[in-house]
Amino acid sequence: MINKKITALVLSGAVLVGGLGLGTYSWFTSSAKSAANLKIHTGTLKVATNDKDAKWVVKGETEAKEGKEITKLNFDNVRPGDSFEKEVDIKNTGSLDERLTFKVNDEVKKEYAEALEVKVEALSGGELKRLVLKNGTHIKAKITVKIKEDTNNDWQDKDIDLSKVIDNENLIEITGTQVNAPIKTVTAEKTQK
Repeated sequence: MINKKITALVLSGAVLVGGLGLGTYSWFTSSAKSAANLKIHTGTLKVATNDKDAKWVVKGETEAKEGKEITKLNFDNVRPGDSFEKEVDIKNTGSLDERLTFKVNDEVKKEYAEALEVKVEALSGGELKRLVLKNGTHIKAKITVKIKEDTNNDWQDKDIDLSKVIDNENLIEITGTQVNAPIKTVTAEKTQK
């Protein structure tokens, strides 16, 4: 028992002496600082359209001669195969280049998938698939709303009022994303049957 106490005392002393030696041991050090002399101002993504001024053109014999510009928004005697088109000018008014995506309003797709086909296509500036719009530039696109030819008889004598279905009254949502963002699916969408 005394041997154990002596051994413990000797080990404690060795640790204490070793600790004193390590406590006086040091490395030379030096430090420097880097100045925070950086000022950042981020760019902007802004996409704009002339959508409010664009006029619908009737394609078909619905209530007007084909190709005639119509400023009203209510049409009677629409039949399967008739379509309505309007051209919109899409501008990049931001300071950064942006990748555009086009999405048909989800409520329209849900409510009218059996009867309507809505699509967007580029008239200038390249394909809509992976379209990059440089800052300060614009493209022309065409929005088409068509009564599907294979629309069934359930759609006879029905009112299709897109403004009542769409809360925010946007048929197509155009989104600009910075060009270095990861690419998801960048395509024009249309309603599916």
